[in-house]
Amino acid sequence: MLALCGLGVFGAIYHSAGIGWIIRTAKEQGHAMGVNGLWGSAGLALYGIVPGVLITLASWRAAFIVPGVVCVAVGALLAWQIRQGKVGDRAMPATAGVQTGRREFWRVFSVLSVTMALEGIVWAAVMFGAALVFETRLADDIASLRALLASWGVATQVVLWVGLATSMIYVVSGIAQYVMGRTIIDRYPLKSTYVVASALQVLAMLALAMGNGYVALLGAIASAVLSSASGPIENILIARYTPSRYHGLGFGAKFVVALGASPIAIMLIAWVREATGSLELLFLSLAGVAVAITLVALLLPSGGRARTAVVVAPQPAPAE
Repeated sequence: MLALCGLGVFGAIYHSAGIGWIIRTAKEQGHAMGVNGLWGSAGLALYGIVPGVLITLASWRAAFIVPGVVCVAVGALLAWQIRQGKVGDRAMPATAGVQTGRREFWRVFSVLSVTMALEGIVWAAVMFGAALVFETRLADDIASLRALLASWGVATQVVLWVGLATSMIYVVSGIAQYVMGRTIIDRYPLKSTYVVASALQVLAMLALAMGNGYVALLGAIASAVLSSASGPIENILIARYTPSRYHGLGFGAKFVVALGASPIAIMLIAWVREATGSLELLFLSLAGVAVAITLVALLLPSGGRARTAVVVAPQPAPAE
């Protein structure tokens, strides 16, 4: 129990310290968050595969030991890079044309607290509910694929195909997050991008609620892609409007708000499926939630683009 608690405690350091560190030291914040999101999505896509392989080849202990060894090796490499002066830190650069007083801080904090909590529900509902949708609406297609492979002497289970469809969501969203960080977030106003991404979530939820198998799959992928666009923007806004000394608190608060709302989605999935036998009503309701997110996001200040940050004073050597 203590070991598992330790995994959670030390893993949580990443959100409170790591994301702020990336944003402060990146020349192009959107690009940096896109790369970060690409690897994060890769982890989500592999988390069900790598442990299964390690358990099959060795034991359940290997599923903890091998990733632990990798983490220690990466930590040692980072410590060596810091000692060599190749990795450093600096305060958040000032941003031209952006007022970061107490009033703006509380405005951004209040708006993002609402949007991030609601987005946390949407994200968790897609993450945990999409597989149930695929299992039902792709049943005929999965049966055809299983029959085809069975005729070649290869037996497969339904869970394999549902898992592949679910993994596809995060593979595509990871690639999209990198592309958007490179081509959109650094080039267009943050508020406008955030509002558009939130508005398009309405269509994604409707596709999950009422579309057939492939439309629902596209809706789930679109939802993950749009969440991938919103997340980096939230991180940049938190860093921009929060004093550097409070960045850890800001990103830790985001982690608590976003993931703290996730259990609500899990309870809703169980309740709606038990009451109706499907998740159509859930995703229809989440379309309304996406509308609310969009309206609240309109209250954000217009803060320019991600790459408009400029250093106004000499800073310690940053990590690039």
